[in-house]
Amino acid sequence: MNITYIKNLAFIAMFIDHIAILAPSIQIHLFMRAIGRMAFVIFGFLIAYNYIYNDESKIHNKLLENKQLQWLGSFAIISEIPYLLYLLSTKDKDSIWNIMFNPESYQTIHAPLNIFVTLFLAALSIIQFILYKNNIWLNSSSNFTTKFKQSWKLIGLLFISLIISYFVDYGITGFLYIVFTYLALSSNIQKYIHNNIYKMIMIGINIVLGVLINVPLIQSYTEFLQEKNISLYPIWIVVLFAVITPLYLIIKTYLSSNKWKPNKQSSSNSSVKKIFFYSFYAIHLLLIVVLIESVK
Repeated sequence: MNITYIKNLAFIAMFIDHIAILAPSIQIHLFMRAIGRMAFVIFGFLIAYNYIYNDESKIHNKLLENKQLQWLGSFAIISEIPYLLYLLSTKDKDSIWNIMFNPESYQTIHAPLNIFVTLFLAALSIIQFILYKNNIWLNSSSNFTTKFKQSWKLIGLLFISLIISYFVDYGITGFLYIVFTYLALSSNIQKYIHNNIYKMIMIGINIVLGVLINVPLIQSYTEFLQEKNISLYPIWIVVLFAVITPLYLIIKTYLSSNKWKPNKQSSSNSSVKKIFFYSFYAIHLLLIVVLIESVK
């Protein structure tokens, strides 16, 4: 299995998760949502793994020139309107055309910023950590002023990212999951911390965060099923997927002697695929909005 297959699995899981709103029964709906629990965990893993696989020495201080940040930032903006339209169409029985221009309609949305914002903040924090490690941790010649500035720059960025993460899809736990995935898997950190306890702690934190990401969803469905006097067994399916996915990805990466690598492609073919993958999120949300509105 390579990174491309894992990425395709994440997109399929995401589509199943979002189209679940149109499921004919609550049981099927919950099963589809359970499958969808894999999506964010895999996307977050891929963001972290991208910086583990690539040469960290090539990352420089000009953050705005980082290609992945440019892609994530651009599609965070592009995807925002489709994301909000999807949330409005699933939360209100009225036609979206009657509520989309009403400011009060957006007050019930807890996470008004889409998943690309979450991924952008996590990638930005990982890059800043890599810069801190390269400039301070591994550079014995750095002076006190440089160490002080870089330390506060990293702390300030993490603090701001945590505040913004409260308003993003998957929230603070989603942001922390990606950051801790990088810390758990980075061989550049492990070679300085030769300690299996560190690895086990990082794996444990990732599993806990993978579950916590889904706690709000599990709580809301538990209350709904109890009110309707419906069996709670579908909830355990959600919990199972939430635990297994991060556990599998991290342990598989630890045990693999050959690191997963993306398939080599021509630059033009790679650009077309990248545009498709990044735009799929916004496009499929708009298509689902059209389907939802057609059955209202």
